[in-house]
Amino acid sequence: MPDPSFSQPERRSLILPIVLGLALLGVIFAVVAHLRPTASVAVTHVHTDLLPTSTVFKSDSIVMGPRENARQLFVATTVRIDNKIHIPIYLDDFTCTFTDPSGAIMKVTAFANPDLTNIQTSFPKLQPLMQTPLKRETRIDPGQTLQGTILLSFPFTEAQWNARKSATIEIDLYHQAPLTLDIPK
Repeated sequence: MPDPSFSQPERRSLILPIVLGLALLGVIFAVVAHLRPTASVAVTHVHTDLLPTSTVFKSDSIVMGPRENARQLFVATTVRIDNKIHIPIYLDDFTCTFTDPSGAIMKVTAFANPDLTNIQTSFPKLQPLMQTPLKRETRIDPGQTLQGTILLSFPFTEAQWNARKSATIEIDLYHQAPLTLDIPK
């Protein structure tokens, strides 16, 4: 009969796997903390300028009908965007939701970059209001601030604008939640 062997296998220390596991958890936590912003992007209203216009379309033609008067209100709202997160942000689109006193809603999109030059040429009084237009596809680096003007157009008078229930600008960003800003009365 062979001699019974009571030898036990060599005991391994669990310190190395525990240390490696904790290091892996630390790396995962650091990556998640870096990718998840703790700060946010802030938007602030600086000021709003209005330019009411009235265009008379003259026609003596029976087909075109009598003279027609088209009213248009340009709203130039200057905003400041502060990028407080650690990654760059990119501006996508600008829209405004207008609510009149009866609760009817009108949503308009701001003029695109190529249209701004033509609009300012057609309406020279807009040029002083549009010193620095806020343009789509603009990059704002981390910790940077950008101030610019958003140009909107509404088919009504200044009195109707002043009687509004609310007007809210939405600034869409690539890869981030949109920013909203109420235009004060």
